Amino acid sequence: MSPVSPLPFHSTNADFVRVISRKFADGRFLIIGASAQEVEPQFAEAKREASVMLSPGDLATNLWPGEATAHFETAVWFYSSGENDDNRMAEALSRCADRIVLLPGPGAEPARRRPQIVQRFERFGLLPDYECDLMELDPGALCLRRQPSVAPGALTPAVEVTFARLNKALSDLKGSLQIRCSELEGAHRHIAALEEKLLKLKEYRRELKLLKEQKRTMRKSPERRVGQVLLAPYRLPEKLAKTVWKKLRRPARESRRSVAPSEYQEWFERHRATARDLEQMRNQSRAFASKPLISVIMPVFDTPVQRLQEAIESVLAQVYENWELVLSDDGSSDAELLQALPLLAARDRRITLKSLGKHEGISAALNQALALARGEWVAFLDHDDVIEPDAVFQIVKLLQTHPDADLIYSDEDRFPFTIR
Repeated sequence: MSPVSPLPFHSTNADFVRVISRKFADGRFLIIGASAQEVEPQFAEAKREASVMLSPGDLATNLWPGEATAHFETAVWFYSSGENDDNRMAEALSRCADRIVLLPGPGAEPARRRPQIVQRFERFGLLPDYECDLMELDPGALCLRRQPSVAPGALTPAVEVTFARLNKALSDLKGSLQIRCSELEGAHRHIAALEEKLLKLKEYRRELKLLKEQKRTMRKSPERRVGQVLLAPYRLPEKLAKTVWKKLRRPARESRRSVAPSEYQEWFERHRATARDLEQMRNQSRAFASKPLISVIMPVFDTPVQRLQEAIESVLAQVYENWELVLSDDGSSDAELLQALPLLAARDRRITLKSLGKHEGISAALNQALALARGEWVAFLDHDDVIEPDAVFQIVKLLQTHPDADLIYSDEDRFPFTIR
């Protein structure tokens, strides 16, 4: 027999043995792809007999001495992402058991791998038992049984295609749920910050009320009246100077107000996305066939906190939701910024913050951010720039019709509305 490649180790959860023993109450178990040291004590505690093997090679060594084949009522296979051993495993397990449980191992994609494996077992009369509910073990778990009365291939392709479609929909829903949970956490943190500001505002109002009372008391005091008499000769020149200054400033102010908006500014306001447009874009993005992760990388160095906050807020406002923001601090020394950075990064789970520890320049900061980026596409954003809410949406929309693109370019503005 040709050598069989080992499976990656699968660490089972604490409920695996309890659930599998309850689902299949009779006979012995054969477990392929799990650690005997981890699983066998659990089976012993459940008073069930089980043989646990880490790889298909162990199966060939331990169960086929002299062509003799051991028999098990239930075999559990934690299949891997590779399909090289599928035929040999299907043949081997069909000899060992009449009931096979398929569970995805580390890195395996059930939507892709499960239909392949099911077709291998069909040749040996082992067909899916869709009435056997194994959701407690794993959403992608499947039980195969010997069903001689059912013609192989009669039901499996259609059901497996349906499963693949449902599994993809489930993955999409899971991603949306994670995004919603992240937004909810950000909202909770924002509410907590607002409550803290509200408490401070109440303290300020009390202090202001106290100051007003003190001011009223001082106005009625004899000392203030004496001071007004002493300062009267000096107030007349001061009032005259203020009047002259206002008259000199008024023409300049009026001339600035009379300047008409530029042609580009008028175009920008006409084409800028409205709130209704943004909501439509958000719904449209959720229906995209391709939803790549966009990594927005931002080098940071002694940025004014307000400017950095505006930049981050513009990313948080994006209508396309599958993005990540990587903040790379180039050894900033500003105390206010260093205090604000962790708070800004904590606003959303999609924000990552990493510091170089010392100032090494923008190239080093960008390289660090690129190393941390997980997205299929990378977008560069300076720490004092802002982007429109539909900026990332427009990129992903373009990719729906140009999936082979390698580089996407967009123009930028320098405020107040001078094109760069």
